[in-house]
This record gives sequence, structure tokens and C-alpha cells, in this order.
Amino acid sequence: MTDDLTRDALLGGRITYAQPRRGYRVGHEAPMLASFALLPDTRPPRRVLDLGAGAGAVGLCLARALVAARVTLVEREPLAARLAAENARDNGWADRVEALTVDVAHAAEALPRGGFDLVVSNPPWFELSRGTAPDEPRRRAARMIGPGVARAFVLAARHALGRGGRVCLAVPSQSLTTWLDELSRAGLVAKRLRLIHPRVEEPANVALVDARAGRTGGLIVEPPLAVRRCADYTDEARRILWGE
Repeated sequence: MTDDLTRDALLGGRITYAQPRRGYRVGHEAPMLASFALLPDTRPPRRVLDLGAGAGAVGLCLARALVAARVTLVEREPLAARLAAENARDNGWADRVEALTVDVAHAAEALPRGGFDLVVSNPPWFELSRGTAPDEPRRRAARMIGPGVARAFVLAARHALGRGGRVCLAVPSQSLTTWLDELSRAGLVAKRLRLIHPRVEEPANVALVDARAGRTGGLIVEPPLAVRRCADYTDEARRILWGE
């Protein structure tokens, strides 16, 4: 690794990946989103799309779990897109994981309509009207929502989603209503919702949403997921983060 990159691991070392030393770094929500997107007792998705993939963490977790699936990683930042492609190669998945350097706002021009049965995204998190923007440019670009960005992600997902497919998002809990509104505008209905709490006693900071095209209603709110109890990971969080 160079001074600008680090080599890190996901799922207890089952996946290794390079990411920038400074700026946005992969967090707990990446493997947790991947775990949330995997439904037991259903036909596994064969074509997976990760929008705003960064260095590819969510898509790589899904590539490991879905051994027959092809995964497309879409990322607008050239360095991150290059790292995503290299990370797929280094984990032995270059034959079925591709990375595209594409802005989500223009994804419809680069992706086949209805070509995917699972779309995942851990999109930029902080609204420009709230809080303080991160100082580092790449981190700011990765973590800030400007006007229309939420809509661009949802419209790209809707364009790519095939019949009967699902869209799974990890979004800030404070902005959950914004994302639900945008999903509804695009004809996508939330069917599952799970809140992630950094600690057992703290409010949720992440919402996991599973949406599909179809009739309104039928939302299942799953039990909350707490990452830590005091200083230790909870049993469920450990199972997810270690890939068990």
C-alpha cells in the first residue's frame, strides 16, 4: 500500500480491500446493508447493482455470498472506481464483478433498463442544509447530499430494476422520510425497514430499507439492530461483521 491507501478487511478477513487513507472510510453499514439485502428461503439474485459503490465494500460482500451472481459497481469518483475494480480482481472475482466510472445522475445512459434483480446503495449521507460538511474533498463528495441527489439515486435504481426486483438502501435515519418520499415518487414501495443503533441505549442513526415496485402497504418493521453494548459488539452485530 502507498501512503495514500490502506489495506483493510471485511467479514473477519474473508474479503480484503484497498481504500483511501483519508476521506470517506468504509463503515459498519456496508456489511450490514449486504446482510439485510440477502433474504433466506428466496431465489438468490443473479444480477446485482451497487450504486455509489465507493471502493466496492457492499458489492464485494454480496459477491462473496452470491457465488453465481454478476455484480456491477457504479462509482463516479475515478480513484474509488479503480480501487473497486482492483479489489474485485484481488479477491478473485474479476470474471463476475465489474466497476464503472459513472455518475449516478447519468447511470440510465450506461446501464440496461430492467437489467438487475437486486440494487443496493449506501448513498451520500449528510444533507447540505444540516450540520457541517467534512473538510476533505473526497469525503465531502462521498457523504453529502446536494439538491436532487437522493432523487438521482432512486431514479437510477428504478431504471435498473427488473420485474420483481428489490432496492435495498442504507440511509441516515434522520433523512428516512426524504428517501421514502423519493421511492414513492418513483413507484417503489418500502416493504421492509430496520433501524441500526450505534449502541443499545442510543437513538438509531442508520435505516435499512427494502423497496419494491407494487402496491402500497405491507411494510414490515424488523427488530432493531444495535452495533454495541457498552464497548463490545452485540452478538448479532458480531455475526454480521465477521461474516458468520
